[in-house]
Amino acid sequence: MIELMYCDIRGLEDKAVAAYMNMLPVTMRDYVSRYKFVKDRKARLIARLMLSNALIKDLGSSSLIDEYSLSSHGKPWIPDWKFFNISHSGDLVLLSYGDMNLGIDIEMHEDLDPFLLTDNLHPEEFHYLNTSKDKIKAFYDIWVRKEALLKAVGTGLTNNLHELNCLGNSIFYEGTKWYYSDIDFYNGYSCCVCSMSLIDVVYYEYKLPIVS
Repeated sequence: MIELMYCDIRGLEDKAVAAYMNMLPVTMRDYVSRYKFVKDRKARLIARLMLSNALIKDLGSSSLIDEYSLSSHGKPWIPDWKFFNISHSGDLVLLSYGDMNLGIDIEMHEDLDPFLLTDNLHPEEFHYLNTSKDKIKAFYDIWVRKEALLKAVGTGLTNNLHELNCLGNSIFYEGTKWYYSDIDFYNGYSCCVCSMSLIDVVYYEYKLPIVS
């Protein structure tokens, strides 16, 4: 099973930010504070509070959060704990974690011309987009799959996205089979979890702790 927490950053009041920051290790506070825009700081703050909550839920303590680090491609990991991944877009922040390698991506549907980005699509993906009634949703449904795969693999964006056909339930990438789980829980967003096994994804809302 893969667990997925989500949280709407609009629930984080500006006056409570300092109190929540104090719940994090100093290095994480410094990282969050580097972001110029309040919305970006809130998203990263909530993501780390969610991670702390997941550690407590799984281990009874959040002490391992001090071991948080990033790979050379920016993938987060904690030694001796589960695989996890973070994504945020619009007003939503997501954390997914489980016993297998995984990646998650969420994208808010923005009013764009998806055909300006078709150089990144496989021919079959382009056909799917071109024949869809809701082309913006279709584009984002494809895009979150590409992002989730690359975040699972840990390579980040590549120059060969058009070679990846992310339609269907699974994809082979560099000799490994990866499985997609589309998550449809918030109107106006596309979301996907990519993992090394076809497994249930259980999602629930993360409630910010009450602070005085």
